Order: sequence, then structure tokens, then C-alpha cells
Amino acid sequence: MFRSFNEIEKYLIRNQINKRVVLCGSHDDIALKAIVRAKRQGFVSGILIGDGDKTVALLNEMDEPPDDYSIIDETRETKAASTAIKMVCSGEADLPMKGMIQTAPYLMAIQNPLGGFVSQDSLINEYTAFFFCEQERMILMGDCAVNIAPNLEEKAKILKNLISLAKAFQCEEVKVAAVSIIEKPNPSIQSSVDARALAGMSWGEGVFVEGPFALDNAIDPEAAKHKGIQSKIAGNADVLLMPDVHAGNILHKAIHFFGHKPFASGVLGANYPVIMNSRTDDENAKFYSIMTGILQTL
Repeated sequence: MFRSFNEIEKYLIRNQINKRVVLCGSHDDIALKAIVRAKRQGFVSGILIGDGDKTVALLNEMDEPPDDYSIIDETRETKAASTAIKMVCSGEADLPMKGMIQTAPYLMAIQNPLGGFVSQDSLINEYTAFFFCEQERMILMGDCAVNIAPNLEEKAKILKNLISLAKAFQCEEVKVAAVSIIEKPNPSIQSSVDARALAGMSWGEGVFVEGPFALDNAIDPEAAKHKGIQSKIAGNADVLLMPDVHAGNILHKAIHFFGHKPFASGVLGANYPVIMNSRTDDENAKFYSIMTGILQTL
């Protein structure tokens, strides 16, 4: 498994991988800087949809030739998002990226039942991939933004999506911790019951799912040892399935604002990879999100 974003970057450059990323809301200086940075590293060709004049002005400020990009002047958020999604579906681009537009029109375009971007029986979810510097490795988790209170069936679909992401990260053995607030099922805590049910399902060769786990004994070997938890996953989880969006979203923001850890985010479950960051995420987060999106196309 890739152990850092630096490893992923070197892999993309070494293998001369180049993908067409269509940025909707391209008049966002931070997202545009991430696109320019990826283009200069050689693994992105950029298609920019947004306020054309502002986009060109920003590129000029970055000493980046506007002629190196396909620029589409479209300031309407809904139209910009739908155009980006159509370009991916038609093969004109490889993956979409959210820039200076709100999340709602972006997700609406992705989930449009007539667009063909998401299959009818699929469930999309957000993912967060972050570098756990204390152990010098990557951890993947979700859902942190889309599904508010997923039931057991929905959690199974989210977990399936996260397992696919882990395999894109070249994880040979996928170790999943279904997270709750306790380590034993309790009928009064639905997330613990769901976690045990998920652990009892078949996930395929090389995939190990256990739960419930509290967060500490899912990622910290000493915490697991202290609590007497012995398993393949305890303290070594590659994937954290969060119990609901409240826990996921708070942990995602804690990783960013308290932990200051490098992270990427996007959407899983569609027929194509999706790059989706908060408009307040910094350039690094958006650059890392481009790279993780590209990994999913390979």
C-alpha cells in the first residue's frame, strides 16, 4: 500500500501517467493552483470551466500559459457542473473536480439519474485519505460528508466503496475497522450492532473486516493491547468505516484543523472517480485529492 502522498506522486511521475481533469468553477485560485501544480508535474491535462476572464487572469498571475488549457467560459454553477460531468461521461475528460462552486449543484450533476454517471443501485459516499505521520502510513475513512445516518445496507455499500479505494492504493490486505464508541455489541448502540453484522459478512479474498472498534484501539496498537484486544486489525486498520456523518465529519475536520495532517478527499460509488474538496481546503489537500482521484482511474 502507498504509505504517503509523496510515494503516490513519485509513482504517477515515474509511470508517466497523465489524466484529463475538468475543473468546474475554475476561477478558484486555490483549486487552480493545484491543477497547475499537477500539470507541471506531468500527470494532469487541465480543462477549466468557469469565469473565463478570471481564470485567464489567475493563470497569468501564476506565470502559466492559458493556451496550455482548454477554457470554457461558464459562470452558472449548475451548468458548469453538468458540463463537467457530461465531458467525463462522453470520454472528453477522465475525472471531474470541484472548484469555486457549492457542493449541492456538483452532487446534483453527479447523481442526475439521466446522466449515466452513477448506476441506479449504487450509493455514493465521501472518503478521506490521510497521512498518519505517527505511524508513517495512510489511513482511509468514510463517510464524512454525504450519507447522514446510513443503515446496515447502506454501510455495506459504503464499505464496498472504501475497499475499492484501498485496492486502488495498492493495499494487498485490506484491514477494515467498523468504528463505534465501544468494542462489544450493545443493543442500545446501533453502530456497534451494525459493526458486528458487517464483520460477519463475506468481503472477498484479502479483505478483513472486524468490529465494533473504538477509534483508539482501531489505530493504536498500544491502546488495543492495553484493552486486551487481540486481532489482525486492532491497532492496524487501513480503513475506518465511520458510524455516521457526524462522527466522520468531526474526525475529518479534527484531522485537518487539530492534527494538521496531509489529507485528500473525494466521492466514491460513481462510475468514475470524483474529486471533491471543501472550498476552504488548501492547495496541498486539493493537489493530493487530484492524485488519489487519478489512482482510481488506473
